[in-house]
Amino acid sequence: MAMQTINGAANTVSGKATRLLPSERPEANPRKVECPIALPKNLEDKDFCEYFGYYHTDVTMPSEYFRSDVERPAELLGHSLDFTYLFNRDIENPAFDEMGKGVRVRAYQDRVRKSQIEKIHRMIGIEGRIADHPALEEALAEEH
Repeated sequence: MAMQTINGAANTVSGKATRLLPSERPEANPRKVECPIALPKNLEDKDFCEYFGYYHTDVTMPSEYFRSDVERPAELLGHSLDFTYLFNRDIENPAFDEMGKGVRVRAYQDRVRKSQIEKIHRMIGIEGRIADHPALEEALAEEH
């Protein structure tokens, strides 16, 4: 559905704001991820890992929206944007658990115990500095 949505982007005065990229390009699918579904005919030759957009979907209110230009300014070069958060469960892709699979943020209070919630939170990795985790720093020091 995400690919079909991007593929159906409206054509404006400046062209489409987002577009699918061809799958047969040198930088396509660098991790060699397998497509989780059989793509329909109109998408078979498109990259299922990445697409292109003139605004970044992780920016809630892009400054580009607040310009008076009708046509897209030439200095707006665009971004390579990710699809893999929707399907690729990989240690290098933590966004899958948070956004692709999803994390329950609300539960039935009478059915979910605090220990269950804590267990769920332990399953989701967070980035941090080794120095901020003394036990990890100590374990790694013992290896050397």
